[in-house]
Order: sequence, then structure tokens, then C-alpha cells
Amino acid sequence: MKEVRLFTASWCKKCKESDFLEVMESAKKQNSDWNFTTWDIDELEDQDDYDGEIPTKVPTVHIVIEGQNVEILNGKEEITGNIEMTLTAY
Repeated sequence: MKEVRLFTASWCKKCKESDFLEVMESAKKQNSDWNFTTWDIDELEDQDDYDGEIPTKVPTVHIVIEGQNVEILNGKEEITGNIEMTLTAY
């Protein structure tokens, strides 16, 4: 399984900016073979269905293939500039 795990937080202003959200929505539409999930880092400790490492910076994207992190993108600029190319590479 191929996953894109987007980590955000309710207090993160960059996570809510329209240009960031548009890039993520476009990536989701253009990569239907990927499972996209969004996680609020402030709620992860209380969620039994998350067993991975909790990022210390948001937004962060973990590219996960068969349960293994293969790529991590940190920060709005890195994510928006590289998400499409990264997903295409895998």
C-alpha cells in the first residue's frame, strides 16, 4: 500500500493556507493510487490507530510504502514544491 500521511495541527497557520490546501487536494486527485490521510499531531497520542513516529514540525508529509517511511517532506514550501515529483518517483 502507498500512503501519504499529512501531519498538521489546529494552531498551524501554514497548514490552513489556501495555496497549500489546493496543492494537497490536487496531489490527491492526480494520484488516486495513493491513500491520503491527515493527522493532527496534538491528537495522535490519543489515537490507537496511529503507531508511527509523531513529527515535531508541521506541516509534514510522510511518504509510506508497505508500512515503511521512504520520504519525509517538512514545511509548506518543501511540500508544495516537491509533492508531485515525489509521488511520481514512487
